[in-house]
Amino acid sequence: MQETIWSRITGKEKKIRSKEIAKQRLQNVLVQDRTHIPQFILNKIQEDVKKLICQYLEIDSTNFQINFKRSNGSLSMHVNIPVLKVKGDIEDNM
Repeated sequence: MQETIWSRITGKEKKIRSKEIAKQRLQNVLVQDRTHIPQFILNKIQEDVKKLICQYLEIDSTNFQINFKRSNGSLSMHVNIPVLKVKGDIEDNM
């Protein structure tokens, strides 16, 4: 708690957030450029995948990543989702 208050006072939290936002924007531009998929579609894919996964798992959405790669004329999607835990009602049915 004290670290959070201190980082707000010193502005470090804001710098980290700004850095991460800038990094994500750059990644989005690169993905869009490489895949030729419009940004609004990339955003929609990310939202839909998150919604689906969150029905079954608790995830760390701050480190959630979707990357597209083009090789040998085909496009592949790579998803990195840090899983925190399986949701209780799903776990009980297994």
